[in-house]
Amino acid sequence: MNYFYNIHRHNADLLADEIAIINNYPNDPIPHSGLFSCGIHPWYIDEQNVTTDLQAVEQALKNANCVAIGECGLDNRVETELVTQQSIFEAQLELAKQYQKPVIVHCVGAYAEVLSAKKRLQCKQALVFHGFSKNLALAQQLQNADCYVSFGKYLMTQEHLPAILKELNLQRIFLETDSSDYLISEVYAKAATALQLELIALQELIQDNFQTVFKREK
Repeated sequence: MNYFYNIHRHNADLLADEIAIINNYPNDPIPHSGLFSCGIHPWYIDEQNVTTDLQAVEQALKNANCVAIGECGLDNRVETELVTQQSIFEAQLELAKQYQKPVIVHCVGAYAEVLSAKKRLQCKQALVFHGFSKNLALAQQLQNADCYVSFGKYLMTQEHLPAILKELNLQRIFLETDSSDYLISEVYAKAATALQLELIALQELIQDNFQTVFKREK
């Protein structure tokens, strides 16, 4: 059976043939089953409880089904100052290094800062930029920095993204649904059309990428 690997979604109502990483926040209960990630999102930083939240993330990382840190990152459009966001993001990169986990990255208007932190901290773990919606040059820059790019709801709605997807290194892409109402099978169908690939070939490609980054096999 070929599966639809979904690297980022916000609820656990999966398709029968879907394998997903469910996004958890520090105060969420750890799921009883299934794969999940855990991280401090820049939208939800509570400066009074950063230490406690980081401890909760670290505790989650000790669970065998926690396959990534995130989503976490930097967002230039929220009220929390970027310097504060950077401190918390970098603390999570240090956890990624300690626990040898990839990072699912939320990034808005701060790509250079994220890549700078990765380089400065010598973080060798994979960074997966989720919900990509920008241009080809940026996507290639991220891939050239040993990062991954994940496409989801914007692939379904923004006309320029299928052409960008076609130009990328397919060994460094993922697909997702995030918090959208799209089915992961719909995202795969859109991507397969853009890439002129059979659906089964795309499923196998993403499965290989998933196993490489998240160290999990069905």
